[in-house]
Formats: sequence, structure tokens, C-alpha cells
Amino acid sequence: MESKVRAWTQLTENQPQSYLASLQQQIKDRKILIFLLPDRYDHENVIIEGKKIFDAEHSDHSIGFEILRWSSFYDALKKSGLHQLNTSIAHFGEVLKNWFVTPEIKFSKEELEMIYSKEIPAIIIKLESLISAIKENIRKAYDIKDEIYSSTPGFYIKDQSGQKVLWFGLWHKFWLHRGSPVVAAVEADWKEHVIGNLKKKYKSEFESYIAEGEQEWYVYPLPKEYLSRSSVNEISGWLMNITKDLAG
Repeated sequence: MESKVRAWTQLTENQPQSYLASLQQQIKDRKILIFLLPDRYDHENVIIEGKKIFDAEHSDHSIGFEILRWSSFYDALKKSGLHQLNTSIAHFGEVLKNWFVTPEIKFSKEELEMIYSKEIPAIIIKLESLISAIKENIRKAYDIKDEIYSSTPGFYIKDQSGQKVLWFGLWHKFWLHRGSPVVAAVEADWKEHVIGNLKKKYKSEFESYIAEGEQEWYVYPLPKEYLSRSSVNEISGWLMNITKDLAG
């Protein structure tokens, strides 16, 4: 068996003809050459053409030949249920999934109608404009670190020592999971005094949130009534009050 894990990894000069020739010389009842490849392997045509050349030169050989896919290997592993019985196999399955399985992303008829309407981009652009306006207001009182978190428009607010105190922006994953698009958030491993002030002064407002594959955050969704008024000054004041409390 020969395996390739990257789609662009080249073959050696021995693949596949020399491998087949070596198998032909062996005295075995059953012989087979297997290539385990990623989907859309760049040099698969070289393997197939090499096999055809060997077949033409050795028409009487009985060597089996298969091209298998890592994605099919993952499907078979998942179907077997072995990943549920052994942690190491489960981890291996996750590696296979991340490397070799292309996720299917399907849209319903209703979702397509929403995608090809003007309402959704108009809402997102409006939210991003609101965040930008608030950022300029906050910049007058605090240092700002422009940053895109998880491909999401937002910014960090820093204290006088340059430490992060709060993140504010449009967080798509939180929007999807909890229904609130615009949030103030603090990562759980930030400075102890920030987390301490948060737990002391905002016990109920900040909620714990862990997105898949990410660290824990404490998130304070922007109340709907603020967003309904779309008041840049009002939201900026709300945000600055939180920042002041957390910074101590």
C-alpha cells in the first residue's frame, strides 16, 4: 500500500510500475497494490497511465490494483462504530475528517430566497456601520485595537496599560447560536482583575459561551432596545460604562 496525504505530493519514479514489477516477482497466492489518496489527487492520472503501461507489457499478470480514498476510509471508520469505543480511534477519525472530508453545505429553498434578497446584506452593512461609528466614539476615551475576530468585524478596547479589557462587535457564531448579533465580550483567560470585576459587577449580564474549537468567552449581548433606537451615543455610553467597570 502506498498512501499520499497531500493532493500535490508527487510520485517517485518507482510508482507505480516498479511496485507492480516487484509484486510480480513475489510468490504469493494473492497480490494487490493499493494507493490511498486524497480526493482530487493531482497526479492520479500518472498512476493510472503507469498501470496501463504495465498491463500492456505484462498482460498475463494477476496483480490486483485499487485506488482508495481517505474520505472513504473515514466513512467506513464512522460506519463501523469503532470511534465510539476508543478515544484514540475517535481522535484519528477527527484528523481524517479535518484533512480529507469536504463538508456538504446545503441551502433550503427558503434560505436561498433569503440569500438572494437585499435585506440580509443591508442589515449586515448597517450593523457594521453602527459598530464603526461606535468605535470612533470609544476611540476618544480609550485605546482601540482594530482586529477581526473569527472573520467578524469588531475591535478591542484597551486600558491605560495597553491590556485588553473588552471586545465589541458583530459575532456571527454567537448570533447563530444565541440570537444576538452585536455583543461585548471578554475572553476567560484575560487579566485576573478584569475577570474579577466582571464576576463581581456583572453576574447576570455576561454569559459563558464556548464556540466550537475556541476558548471560553463571557458575552454581554447588546440589549435589543439599544439596537432598536440605533443610537450611537447611547450604545457608546453603555460600552464605556462596562469598560470602566472592568478596567477598575
